[in-house]
Amino acid sequence: MTVRCIVNPENPTEIWGTLDGREPTESDHDFGADFYWRGNEIEVTNAVANIVATIEAAAARSAELTEKPLFIPLRTEWFEKFDSGEKDTEYRAYGPRWNERTCRVGREATISHGYSGKRLKRRVAGFVKMSRMAAPYSARQIYPDAEFIAAIHLPAST
Repeated sequence: MTVRCIVNPENPTEIWGTLDGREPTESDHDFGADFYWRGNEIEVTNAVANIVATIEAAAARSAELTEKPLFIPLRTEWFEKFDSGEKDTEYRAYGPRWNERTCRVGREATISHGYSGKRLKRRVAGFVKMSRMAAPYSARQIYPDAEFIAAIHLPAST
């Protein structure tokens, strides 16, 4: 969602805007604006910031409601460590599947024993993109050609 705002050129105490990404025009003032606000110039500046923040937060909540949990299949050794609480961070080669956007903090995750075994429900609590050399030895061994490693923190619920 793209928010566009314009201050009324004839009256800098008014703003109006659109939520669909198109540039608002003066005609939006009378018909077609998705929102309209009036106040002094300082209030208008603050209102724009608040409107944008509110809309961005609503869009993020909407994405949370519609996105599927992050699916993380594991071999028996690593799954059992998550299941026992010995392990709470998964390491993957950083890329299109494992990055800040797909592994965003707060996203639900399903840790799976293989593709069809037991499942653990978790929530991403942290994400770090690190150089391969900064990653634990086991991650460097599993991903010898990766330039970067994604560290996905998935603690058990408390």
